[in-house]
Amino acid sequence: MHTIKSLSSKQMKQDMTLYQTEAQIGRIKGKGLGLQKLVQRIQRLAPSQLSILIQGETGSGKELCAQALHQHSKQAHKKLVSVNCAAIPGNLLNAELFGSESNAYTGACQRQGLIKSASGSTLFLDEVADLSLTAQAALLRVLESGELRALGSDQVSHVDIRLVCATHKDLTVLVQEGKFRSDLYHRITGAVLYLPPLRERLEDLADLVFEFSPQVFTRLQSCAWSRLKDFAWPGNIRQLKNVIHCLEIESIEPEIFAKDLPLPAHGPWRALPAVDQEIDYEVTETAKHLLQASADKYLVTGSFPKQQSPQPPASMGALSINIDKHNDRTANDASRLKTKQIFKLLPPLSLDEFKESYVQFVVEKNQGNISKSAEELEVSRCLIYRVLQAQQKKVA
Repeated sequence: MHTIKSLSSKQMKQDMTLYQTEAQIGRIKGKGLGLQKLVQRIQRLAPSQLSILIQGETGSGKELCAQALHQHSKQAHKKLVSVNCAAIPGNLLNAELFGSESNAYTGACQRQGLIKSASGSTLFLDEVADLSLTAQAALLRVLESGELRALGSDQVSHVDIRLVCATHKDLTVLVQEGKFRSDLYHRITGAVLYLPPLRERLEDLADLVFEFSPQVFTRLQSCAWSRLKDFAWPGNIRQLKNVIHCLEIESIEPEIFAKDLPLPAHGPWRALPAVDQEIDYEVTETAKHLLQASADKYLVTGSFPKQQSPQPPASMGALSINIDKHNDRTANDASRLKTKQIFKLLPPLSLDEFKESYVQFVVEKNQGNISKSAEELEVSRCLIYRVLQAQQKKVA
């Protein structure tokens, strides 16, 4: 076995991996079921002319998704035209999108407009929710009739674009509030793609860290990996990239521990679902946090309440060897048994069953203290929680 401090980065990467197959399209790749389904949908939707709406939190990779849609479309031989609607003031965005004549408004100059530039190709409107109602009406006309009229012009030109939009906001709420046109909403949602946030795809965390910096990847210790998995990552992949690059520049020690990570001391941390068992903390105030993941629901810190330790499955009786916890003499006699003598008392078990049983045995012996059990077993706390949850499912 390896101690926690000597766990290799390769072992940690394997421990954090839930799925063995990796799906990839363009620069989007991942092992999780959500990413695999997303890649499959992109492959099916890309060759079509459907308008696509990409929804996802800031920094989750919406632009990479748009690029993948374009690269696998019939317009891939032409340039993808992108515009961030939130980055351009409303009074200039109309001219930027639809073009303008020199007499359109004070200070106006003649310009073609990005929509016309994207004719025959793909137009990507990032943060489409920030379009003004005027711009929304003009865009709707372009999408429905293909007719484009520049600001200040009486000439109508025809364009043929494939529209891909993205936003981190809930457009259905904006429609209800009258801030986004319902007819435009239905026009741009030929299909909707959802990009899961980083906290929902932790199986890809190790791969992302390695991609950003192999040097940092090999230096991260077990406690640092645990803290990276605890964090809620409101800035998602973009934030993770910044953290890793910061470590690459500032960290000069050969090993990187949790205290070295440039993360806020008080979170935000991932929250545990209300249906899960509550946790009794024994750690410091800064480490009081809970975790949540749809496909990876093990915990990394804290311990089960000492009065409510998880009940062992029926097979766990094998490692109890009928020791009466209230009989000091029996306990002392059992503690003096040699390994071979203990094994003779056990029923036949497979290697996996024995490993699971022994983990449960140590956890119970330590009254549910996961940190102490992990140190005694010389494994990560992640592994212990996985075993406990697997056993609880068997009992259920």
